[in-house]
Amino acid sequence: MGNTFRILSIDGGGIRGIYPAHVLHCIEKRLHINLFDTFDMTAGTSTGSIIAAGVATCVPAADIVSMYKKHGARIFQKKRFFWPGKKLKNMFQPMFGSVKEDFINIAEMLDEEHYMRSLVSPVNKSSSLIVAQSKALSFNVAHRQKPYWALCLNYSVKISAKYKANASWQGFNSGEPLNKLCDLLFSANTNIPAPFQVYWQVVNTGKEAEDARQLRGEIFLSKTAGIGGLTQKEHTSYTGIHWIECFIVKNGVCVARSGEFIVRIV
Repeated sequence: MGNTFRILSIDGGGIRGIYPAHVLHCIEKRLHINLFDTFDMTAGTSTGSIIAAGVATCVPAADIVSMYKKHGARIFQKKRFFWPGKKLKNMFQPMFGSVKEDFINIAEMLDEEHYMRSLVSPVNKSSSLIVAQSKALSFNVAHRQKPYWALCLNYSVKISAKYKANASWQGFNSGEPLNKLCDLLFSANTNIPAPFQVYWQVVNTGKEAEDARQLRGEIFLSKTAGIGGLTQKEHTSYTGIHWIECFIVKNGVCVARSGEFIVRIV
């Protein structure tokens, strides 16, 4: 079976394009991802093509939302219609509504938590949404250090992982359950031209890690390098949901961020 090919398709709708733009902003913010690196193809119709062009050129979704708020009323002005008859006008005009009124009220109607709850609805049991639910609900912990560089995520970095079982290494995906007392090896692969610095962050949760005073959460400079990227060795010591994240820094600016790779120890 071939590799997954991810397509982001965005519908039209004039000023209402601020809605999908805001949803995409919520996804980027809450899941710590870069849409440019997440999707293989981006397409849109009408106002959706404006958003798609932004995503395709690595413009953060937050900036796209700001563009709609700042310039939307001028770009998407209400048009005058010349109706052939009063009866026809009374029949169709209510369907169009007022674009200007939409724009005035639209910012108040945007609700980040509403969109995120929809994305991680328990009705959908797919593994991707289970991971998304963990991201949306569990990552805001007090002991997690926040990145201290300026962020300009123009490049990509991805984490791959292996665990050692019965003297052999086997790959595993983010969120897959692992047993305790396994050796782990994480590799970061990036498209950033050298030179650059690589930082890691390991965050533990749960009573076992807390009792052992091993919640961690600090961002630290990588000390090991592997073929095609840098590596970080860890161990499955405490039950719970933990995660590791990689940051690539160039000239004092974080230019790539992997997002959380979930390590679920049972």
